[in-house]
Amino acid sequence: MTINKLHKKLTKLIENGDGRKQVKINKRTFNHDLEGDGCCILPVESCDIETIPLIDDDGGTLNDSGEEKLETVAVLSGV
Repeated sequence: MTINKLHKKLTKLIENGDGRKQVKINKRTFNHDLEGDGCCILPVESCDIETIPLIDDDGGTLNDSGEEKLETVAVLSGV
């Protein structure tokens, strides 16, 4: 993804009222054949708004009343 494309996507998210949302990275989507050779800078392929489970310090996703805690964020994903 180029800077221009990312800027365009982020501008659209801001215009839609999502400008104050957190940005998260989906680590599992970032894979490259050269990682075994030490490559650790990998390309971003998408930036989208997603609703994800909010995990607390103990690894749980439920609140005190037993409901799943959710958070809406912008997610950067790889290939």
